[in-house]
Amino acid sequence: MPLAATFRQAGLILDVPAANARIGEWLITVANTRKHGTTGIPPEQRMPRERAALLPLPKI
Repeated sequence: MPLAATFRQAGLILDVPAANARIGEWLITVANTRKHGTTGIPPEQRMPRERAALLPLPKI
């Protein structure tokens, strides 16, 4: 919601391309650095372990 408010104050429309342009920075600085409510571990720390355990997708 803060992004929508920021755009509204600037007289801009928040659409999918505009949101996608901003999501990368938010993921790096906010979402992936905070502790996950269930695991207690930030996603940026847990993902390398998870990725190692993932199986490859089957070839179609």
